[in-house]
Amino acid sequence: MSDPARHLKRELLAAAERQLTVLVPKSRRRWLERFRAVPGRRRRLVVVLAALAVATAAATAGWAIVREVVLEKTFIGLPPVEATPSAPESGELVIQYWIDPDGIKGGFAGGQGWVYADGRLITLRNNGFLEQRLTPEGVELLRSAIVSTGRFDHHQPAPRLASPHSVIQVRIGERLVRAQWGCPGCPADFPKGLGERIVDAESWLPASAWKDRQIRAYVASRYAILHYAYPRALERSRVLSLLPAAAADLLRDKDAVSEYWIPSPHYVSYLTTEEARALAQALDDAGLKRDKNSNRGELGYDFEIPGTSVDSPFPEGGRIRNEVVISFEPSLPHGEHVCSQCG
Repeated sequence: MSDPARHLKRELLAAAERQLTVLVPKSRRRWLERFRAVPGRRRRLVVVLAALAVATAAATAGWAIVREVVLEKTFIGLPPVEATPSAPESGELVIQYWIDPDGIKGGFAGGQGWVYADGRLITLRNNGFLEQRLTPEGVELLRSAIVSTGRFDHHQPAPRLASPHSVIQVRIGERLVRAQWGCPGCPADFPKGLGERIVDAESWLPASAWKDRQIRAYVASRYAILHYAYPRALERSRVLSLLPAAAADLLRDKDAVSEYWIPSPHYVSYLTTEEARALAQALDDAGLKRDKNSNRGELGYDFEIPGTSVDSPFPEGGRIRNEVVISFEPSLPHGEHVCSQCG
């Protein structure tokens, strides 16, 4: 005996496939698109009613799928097609933190996040970038909890080469004041209990502090494309010359800045999500494999540069592959990006 629910599901999916263009990269990741009904010419009433019923059901099912994947679960790499970006596109940063658990006693897990004046609380966790919404009261309660420690009377510039360990920036007046712990020359005594209050704000902020407590995926409007050679650095022109032509042309048309991250400089260009999707498609079409070591929602590619591998400085290390690396990092509302794999 046939299953009516399964039969209806097949019908809805078949109707949706006729109405949608679904992008399926070679990596077999599928991007979901919004289901739409396409009006046709006038038909007999029974045909019109049947088509309308199928289209309505398909649209309802499509929105449910997009909501589940985009909003209530994270995604790997670029967002599904038609996913609504986080709004507004830009925002004023009020709090930024990167808390390293190694420098905090008591088994605290640490974490990384950003709070904006519009109430967005964006965190980077093991399963990607996530978003919640605070009220103005919630933003101020969290900001006050940081400022009240008395550790933000003086701004500490970032060490050029040291890893950030534990860093907090908080807006006081018109500027962001930075404090950090655990790096060379930095204080070692992280304020007791502050890390837990920041990273686990849900445990103590009142209900009135939350506009939307539900955790959803953060959907960026732009992506930072990091492209570089590792571990032996190459000029950007040389890196681009090694890429597939379509990918190289897309990046060559964009401005790039150089960021020095150990052990080699990274070239960074900003692309819209659609441009980033076109870049990923060009890399997929050229047969480049996605980086299996990418984590926390990041999309990445790497491939060996023939004839440029280097010897390890350690006798037991053997030969080290010299590679071109391409990483897609979401741009945050204040216009910066982070290294997803660094924390």
